[in-house]
Amino acid sequence: MHGVNVRFAREGEFPFVVSITNMNRNNQRPEANHVCTGTLVSKRDVVTTDHCVLGFLYHVIEIIVGSHDIRQGTRYFVLWWLSFNQFSTIQRSIPVYEHNDIMMIRLNQTIQENIVPPSISFATNKVLFRSKLQTAGFGITNNDQRSNFMETAELQILTTPQCEQRLSELLNCPYKLNDNKFCAAADPYVILDKGNSGSPMLLKGKLVGIHRGSSPGNVENYHPRKVNIFINALYYRRFIEVVIKNY
Repeated sequence: MHGVNVRFAREGEFPFVVSITNMNRNNQRPEANHVCTGTLVSKRDVVTTDHCVLGFLYHVIEIIVGSHDIRQGTRYFVLWWLSFNQFSTIQRSIPVYEHNDIMMIRLNQTIQENIVPPSISFATNKVLFRSKLQTAGFGITNNDQRSNFMETAELQILTTPQCEQRLSELLNCPYKLNDNKFCAAADPYVILDKGNSGSPMLLKGKLVGIHRGSSPGNVENYHPRKVNIFINALYYRRFIEVVIKNY
């Protein structure tokens, strides 16, 4: 994460936030194997972005759970994973949107009992737009170094018109934001990086969204007017709940 008000998370602050890593026992710095972030939504399921593991086979991925330090977490293997589009095919339903960048990962065993995954928030837009929300994840720090420690920051959700106007100005063309996503920003700015993909957006400990990326991509990496795009957890609630209960 890049920004003025980014800090390292405290031990035990976000035990349900996980590191999704490329398995490489020979690396002296395990954080260099970090691919993206994920969020536990049950004792055996992680939600993250679909693009996160694009190009990887599940047997070369490990999920590191239960610590703000990648080097200290418990390692789990992946039993399988399922994207929303794959789920829709199984359910014989047609997605409203072509791009649904969300997936569920099933762990090979249940996590330790003291970790409580967050539930999905049902907060109204009115509440969300006037609240400061928290995000947390592993990735690249302000000094452009990969850190073994989790970072966290506060963000504000932008209204759809605010987000569309901001992105339209940066892109020099109209931008349409679909209701399966939302934008968040901070003042002074906080920009999440690709290692933070899958990081949760939390309101009072409940899951509001999953970080997808920062936008637009055609401006400098840490342009202060860029926004963070999140996948709307409430929009995909049925997908998450059905996979947890029935798969």
